[in-house]
Amino acid sequence: MTHPSDLPPPPTVGIMFDIETLGLDARAVVTQIAMYAFDMEQESIMPDAMHLYLPMQPQFDLVPPRTITADTLVWWMDQPDEARAAFQRSLGDDFEELPILMASLVRRFNKLTNDGIWEYEVMAKGPQFDLTLIETLLTDCGMKAPWKYDRVIDLRTLQRYAGITSKDLTPPEGFIPHRADWDAKFQIQAYFETKRALRARG
Repeated sequence: MTHPSDLPPPPTVGIMFDIETLGLDARAVVTQIAMYAFDMEQESIMPDAMHLYLPMQPQFDLVPPRTITADTLVWWMDQPDEARAAFQRSLGDDFEELPILMASLVRRFNKLTNDGIWEYEVMAKGPQFDLTLIETLLTDCGMKAPWKYDRVIDLRTLQRYAGITSKDLTPPEGFIPHRADWDAKFQIQAYFETKRALRARG
């Protein structure tokens, strides 16, 4: 019989978020959310990643409605075909689909962190944008964010301390910019490189 003390310690889990939106304010329409977990010590991506395409029409139907900006729409029209094609995945109009998808995000997060029992850090490249919009969308759906406020890390700040920019890194093979799943994976790679650079400084 294995004694609990003989078991390997649970991983310290990093949860990387990335989103795509139709605006820049705190209640902009969110078209994609990617959530990727990784082992912060072993520097490996964990299974059970999530990439959601959120229906836009239900977000317009909220009271008050979530917003879009013309500048963001024009910007999207200038992006590569592969990135713009994601819009087709967010054209649904089923109002019930939106809270179902957001509830699945919360359940998956809780599974990845063992209901918050394991040590975890939540990251985004600008959490005051990505995580704030996810939180307002959860609120719109009658839910709360499952992460604790003191577990949030700004990847952009870490990169600045390490002197690393995304231009210094080679994107993963097949990378499609401005698609949430690919951006999340690239950001995990950036975190690993940033961690090594900071560690090398002693």
